[in-house]
Amino acid sequence: MKFQKTISVTLIMLLFSMVCSLSCKDNIALKEGNFKLIGTVKGMDEGQLYLGDLDSTETIYVKNGAFEFEGSMDGDEINEKGLAKNKEDFENFEDVTLYLEPKVMTIEIDMANLEGLKLTGSVTHSKSDELKKELNAISPEREANYKKYDDLYTELEEGEANGADAAELERLRKEIDAINEKLEILEEKKNKQFVEFIKRNPNSYISIELFGMLMQSVEPNEIKILYASLGEEIKNSEKGQGIAEYIKLLDLARPGMMAKNFTAIDVNGDELSLEQFRGNYVLLDFWGSWCAPCRMGNPHLLELYGQYKSKGFEIVGISDDVGAEDKWRKAIEEDKIGVWRHILRSADKSAPKEKDIANIYGISAYPTKVLVDPEGKIVGRYVGEGGPGEGLDEKLIEVY
Repeated sequence: MKFQKTISVTLIMLLFSMVCSLSCKDNIALKEGNFKLIGTVKGMDEGQLYLGDLDSTETIYVKNGAFEFEGSMDGDEINEKGLAKNKEDFENFEDVTLYLEPKVMTIEIDMANLEGLKLTGSVTHSKSDELKKELNAISPEREANYKKYDDLYTELEEGEANGADAAELERLRKEIDAINEKLEILEEKKNKQFVEFIKRNPNSYISIELFGMLMQSVEPNEIKILYASLGEEIKNSEKGQGIAEYIKLLDLARPGMMAKNFTAIDVNGDELSLEQFRGNYVLLDFWGSWCAPCRMGNPHLLELYGQYKSKGFEIVGISDDVGAEDKWRKAIEEDKIGVWRHILRSADKSAPKEKDIANIYGISAYPTKVLVDPEGKIVGRYVGEGGPGEGLDEKLIEVY
């Protein structure tokens, strides 16, 4: 009997321990407006991990392969933070995004595979994992093609700088064009997955996150319809309101609307306003020295300028290089595009939104080109274009 009683007590204690491990974390006291992470770390007995972003980080102290960390939600319902092995990883984009909620959550980390961490207790993070699994079908191919694109573009730049054979340069350009076509197909597939995810999850924070990427390539009308399908709580979030503001700007900067006037100082120190181009077709070319597709399109833009300049065609380059003026001027010189006027999107990074030309025109992707007719009306908007035979070429043939 004594033996049986001992077994019974042991079983009861074991069952209690199991139940507690599954549910006690829900009863852990948590300060209002905070989150808590209870973690295990494989491959680190003692050490440090970092939670935060480029601007600020907090240190997580690991002891005996485990940790508990409580932090502030900063007034948000969902707090998006990066987890990294070193502070420098935030600068190199080698951190892993966590979607934290104001509750106690558990996290399992393997130092050999930080990307494969498992965060339990956050509904939002679970939705993010769900999306990642869906994208895994095309992600390797996308990454491989983007790497090949970057390698070929670097080779082309070096070849042009070193006076490589014309036939070799042409070969590289054709290879780049072929990869571009593959990437366009893959991007379309990715965008369809994003749209389907949003439709299935209208109340998810992840859905509003996806809008930032979709706005770069999806037609404005489709964006509006998709936004209307979101839940009211998501629409009223800070990011949701930001998307709504962007949609309003798109409405004001779409074909058929009058182009909003702006004034700025150009690269030579002279004042420029959009109104001074009345009577001519003017192309607003939103670009940046850092933007490879923008700069790859410049040779063709030079061809168009040479073809239509005498007929009243003007171009105004509007660069994203605020705070990097030296790179801006160098790119203008290298690409030989100083034949038309150039300005920055704003005088400085602290400029209000109404003084930011890219914001006024609802620019979320580079390159974007906006064609304005002689009366000041927007007659074309072209996102990501740069090569011959595309929408801008067809429009110029039509109007000239």
